[in-house]
Amino acid sequence: MSPRARVLLLLVLVLGALALRGARLEWGLPEVHEEATPVREAVEFWGEPGGSIDLDPGFFRYPSLTFYLQFSVQAAWYFGKSLAGQVESLNDFRQFLAEDFGTVVLVARWVQAILGALLVIPVFVLGRRLAGDTAGFVAAAVIAVLPVAVAESRVVGPDAALALFAACALAAATGVARRGARSDYLWTGLWIGLATGAKYPGALLAIALLAAHLVHRRRTGERGPALLPLGEAVLVAGAVFVLTSPFVVLRPTAFLADFRFERAHMMAGHLGREEGRAFLWYLGSALPRAWTVAGIVLAGLGLVAAFLRREVRYRAIPGAVFAAVLLAVLGSWTMAADRYALPLAPLAAAWIGVLVASVTARVPVPRARAAAAAALAALCLVLPLRASILHVERDGREDSRAAAAAWIAEHVPAGDTILLERYGPTLDPGRNPILNLPFHGVEPHLYDPAYSPVLYSTFDWIVLSSGVHDRYLAHPREYPAQAQFYASLGRGFHEVARFDAGTYAGPTILVLARRDDSDLGTLENIPVRFFDELAGRTELAEYLSQLGTVLVRGGDEERGFLMLRRATEMDPACVSAWGNLGAMELRRGRFEAALTAFSRARDLAPEDGQIQYNLAILHQRDGERTQAIDAYQRALLTRPDIEPAWTGLARVLVEEERYADARRVLREFLDRFPRAAQAEAARTALDELSRLGPGRP
Repeated sequence: MSPRARVLLLLVLVLGALALRGARLEWGLPEVHEEATPVREAVEFWGEPGGSIDLDPGFFRYPSLTFYLQFSVQAAWYFGKSLAGQVESLNDFRQFLAEDFGTVVLVARWVQAILGALLVIPVFVLGRRLAGDTAGFVAAAVIAVLPVAVAESRVVGPDAALALFAACALAAATGVARRGARSDYLWTGLWIGLATGAKYPGALLAIALLAAHLVHRRRTGERGPALLPLGEAVLVAGAVFVLTSPFVVLRPTAFLADFRFERAHMMAGHLGREEGRAFLWYLGSALPRAWTVAGIVLAGLGLVAAFLRREVRYRAIPGAVFAAVLLAVLGSWTMAADRYALPLAPLAAAWIGVLVASVTARVPVPRARAAAAAALAALCLVLPLRASILHVERDGREDSRAAAAAWIAEHVPAGDTILLERYGPTLDPGRNPILNLPFHGVEPHLYDPAYSPVLYSTFDWIVLSSGVHDRYLAHPREYPAQAQFYASLGRGFHEVARFDAGTYAGPTILVLARRDDSDLGTLENIPVRFFDELAGRTELAEYLSQLGTVLVRGGDEERGFLMLRRATEMDPACVSAWGNLGAMELRRGRFEAALTAFSRARDLAPEDGQIQYNLAILHQRDGERTQAIDAYQRALLTRPDIEPAWTGLARVLVEEERYADARRVLREFLDRFPRAAQAEAARTALDELSRLGPGRP
């Protein structure tokens, strides 16, 4: 095949892979139902309105390469929108990122889709270096349609980048085994550094480099240490990793804390993955689903074919060693996911390519050989392509959470209280008082006492998601509190709407309404010892104060204040409990009680801007303008993102006839928040103030 034809065919495969990954890429939006950690961290880099850009992620459970990649795309987007006149300032763009996060995620998904499509190229190189053009093109076609490669290119995470750089590193390591040139070592080091910068397991690719080094030395019969090229590759890998995740070095304590947590998480698992070591789970569930059973069988046969061919065997050793080590590491963890095995996908595709090349090499006639290769490749692609198309079609369905949210908006009266399970619909907290049922994936027993049905006996609605309760109910003996909670709900609630996971994309969502003859008891029946036994449990004190807040907002003031006071008694040092109590006392118009609660919260956390803001509102309503101004200013020192604090401060300054100061505050507010809901009113006020004098200094 001529070089031009080779490039054109490879381009077709890349574009085909991009088309598959880009189809219906807007799924679920504008709601974001994925972790999307890289794009969220990238948005954080821009800082608060009026602040400075800060590239310290402060988050080290993943390295930073994908964070900076998404930030770079956002920066290019910012300059493009600036040139087009769509944003007027950096603060304007910051607000755009916050207000239209769905669009931000869509752009980030396209970045992922492009990374996934580019994966075709190094997989082609890997297959070609193993067994020629036929193996390369078959491998490229397989990775273009492999279900796990398609699925992980449609969500925002680090795994698509890890797979891309892992494929590059494996292709380069194959070059080390084959030629052993210094450039092969350096390229391998570069790709290992980038893979590790995407996700820490990328460091395991060093095993492939070492294996390739040893294979090359054995083939060439070299003697002595000859560690220089290997050392150079390791230095390059380390330097690239540090360049792409510099704060790992600059903030080693924070890095080590997050790294230890993530390591413990992988070893202990989380709710839903507690069955012990994951090796059998990968073999019996994850890989068949992610690659299809046919893909696993063909890849295994391809690896055998590679080792049966002498000219291919030594080239296949680095990838085979890496696959064995990675599977051993993944299998030793309790935590497991399909995407963790994604770095093996380029090898699986390459081995399938080797199988097809090995079979068709026995066909003597060139044209017949090409036809046989095409036919075998088509057979290898049928099942993976079908699975990937079904995945994309499922994404195209209406999401169960969006459907449930629409149903609730239409059928649930405003003001009704709602208990919402995690991984459920996104609801408007301004329309209904909403309490999120607590959930902790890593420490699932942390909130066991919150699964007491009596706590929610007066709620009007409960919205459940199979994304949580299915995990608990799969192990009722391990989670008796949760199992009893779900079983008892029928005494107080009945199902009025259901959105099934099969019919919709997303988890099954159940909407329950309170029965008129509810038999769950009342909050007054909870014995005092229930709260005494939870003394000092800050996380539960915070939760019960949230429960009390929702009850007060829903009109059940007596029970709401009972919970709020219980929360402060359980943990007198809980800042949010005192803050919530103060906010509800203020809502009720009991200013003295509100001042007492807010003052206690301020004493516990004098730098808490939200507490200072609440105090400012209280002083302002009580006519204490000097104290209100002081509290507003203190709030804005630590929480300049509280938009109403700016307009509230300007209003008090006007009342004090300090017009120059009010103008300054309004100008800064408009500079920081040009898209704010109160921006037009602030401009009008500023225009009116411009005709007034400076006021008192």
